[in-house]
Amino acid sequence: MTTRSSSSPEVCVRFVRTEVYRDPQLARAGAALLSGDEWVALARLRAPDARRDQLAAHVLARRLLAEITGCVPAGIRFRRTELGRPEYVPPPGVAPLRFSLSHGDGVALCVVALGCGVGADVESLRNLGPDPLGAVGEVLSREEKHGIAALPADGRAAALLALWTIKEAIGK
Repeated sequence: MTTRSSSSPEVCVRFVRTEVYRDPQLARAGAALLSGDEWVALARLRAPDARRDQLAAHVLARRLLAEITGCVPAGIRFRRTELGRPEYVPPPGVAPLRFSLSHGDGVALCVVALGCGVGADVESLRNLGPDPLGAVGEVLSREEKHGIAALPADGRAAALLALWTIKEAIGK
């Protein structure tokens, strides 16, 4: 992906397995790239796995944005939208990029786009629980719920997760 102007959108997707940040040296090096706001958000998380996943996602975003723009990862700046979502602040002369982060259950995902908005979502079958359809509430339409209910029991969770992540990513 380049940052030159283009009539068609360009999108770059990367993910990382967050267990690499169990290494204290790698975690310290990654954490050193974060801004004060990112540190505050990270400190709010009690569960070590959630902190690790969030750290990995923010480091991934900084490194990917830096690679695309030619900046250094620690120099990447973000601001928060009204909804609290991080938004890239390009330095002068650098093309505006849109990005989306998601993380959970040992995976961090970052999508960066030039020329279009993007959304990303990571979910886990392990976190759905024993009644996947009971967990979705108003997220699925009646037709979607019926379609999933008509599937064999062992395929319902995966189908639900596919629909859920698509809707979550679009929502972002």
